[in-house]
This record gives sequence, C-alpha cells and structure tokens, in this order.
Amino acid sequence: MKKFRKMAMLAVLMMAVMSTASFADSLSFTSVPLVSNVTITSNGTGGVLFNFGPADISGATPPTDSLNLFPNDPFLIGNGITLHPNGTFFPEFTGFQVGNDPSTNAGLLVGLIDFISISQTVGSPGAFAINIGVTSLNYDCIGGCVSSGVLSQLASGGSGNLTFTFGFQNGPQSLGDMLNYGSNTAGTNTSSRGFSGTVDTVPEPASLALLGSGLLMGGNFIRRRFVK
Repeated sequence: MKKFRKMAMLAVLMMAVMSTASFADSLSFTSVPLVSNVTITSNGTGGVLFNFGPADISGATPPTDSLNLFPNDPFLIGNGITLHPNGTFFPEFTGFQVGNDPSTNAGLLVGLIDFISISQTVGSPGAFAINIGVTSLNYDCIGGCVSSGVLSQLASGGSGNLTFTFGFQNGPQSLGDMLNYGSNTAGTNTSSRGFSGTVDTVPEPASLALLGSGLLMGGNFIRRRFVK
C-alpha cells in the first residue's frame, strides 16, 4: 500500500510539472496614477466612444521575464473604439502596443485588438470589465533590448486575451446606464478612477495535447500499479 501511495504521488507530481508548461504566461498593467483613465464620450446617437489612457507594465509571469526589469514599459491602446446601442463594439483595427522601441528595455510588441464583451462586476455598481481578443501580433527585440519570453510567446501564437477592469464614481453604474449613455448630448464625457488589467497568452494546441497525454499516461500508470 505504501508503495502504491509513493507511485501515485509521483504520478501526480509528473502531471503537475507537465501541466505547468501548458499554463499561459501573462503580463499585468496599471494606469498611470493621476494621469490616465478610461474616458467614455457620447456621440449623441446612442454610441459610446472609449478612450484608454497610457498604462505601465506592473509585472509579468513568470517572474524571471525581462518585463519585470522594466516596470515602466508603456502599455498603449489606440482610439476609435465605439460601443453601439445594441451592445456590440466596433474597434476598426485599433492598435495595441507594449513598449515604445524595439532596441530598448524588453522590446516592442504591436498588434490589433478586437472587443469581445463588456460586463459589470457583480455587486459593484459602476465597476466594469472589458474582455478583448488580441490578434496580428508582432514582436521585435534588437540591439540593446533584453528579450521577453512573454512578449515573444504572445507574438509567436499571434493572439492573446486582454482584460480591463475599471470603475466610474459619477458615470454609468450598470450596463443599462452604459448603453444609454450614448444618447446624452454629443461630447458628454466622464472618466473612470483609473484602470488595470492583464494580457494572457493562449496556450498552443500542442501544449494542451501534451497536458492531455500527461494526464492519460499518469492515469494509466496509477491503474497498472494498483492492479499489480
């Protein structure tokens, strides 16, 4: 029985190691204090224009990634993102950027974003989250740049997930309020109390297959030892 327990623990450890390899790398960002916010502006016909101020990279996973050496790397999203009255977004190929020069700090990642959804934080009036798909990514690291594994993996996969969380004190308090905001006089605007978020890489199918085969092998290993 003791031998079986040891073998079972070994199999679980093997699965944990293999599954760790399939977990997505990520980076986190935070708006520059007292400088940038999420600003929404009414177009007077039901549309709400979203503007994101600049943010700083506040950390990356794994902790050994070079992004953690340069905590003030800029994080930028372009303009032209509109929430329509029916609840859909129109990004119009809005740009996405981490860093500002391929030859400095952790390099430069650029791409496009595509809005997926907006939701209200449960039990928190005025608090919202926007989930975005990041596509067409390209990463450059040349000269004095210290290559980032996170940015490199994002670019090699060509896509990722971007999540913003933000809140309004004197603005919309619910999704209904947000959708109705665009009917205000054109040019009416309000700003959030800062924002924060994360960008996660999407695990490659091969990694997911590796995880699945690891689980299968682990299960068979335990079964065979138990039978004996």
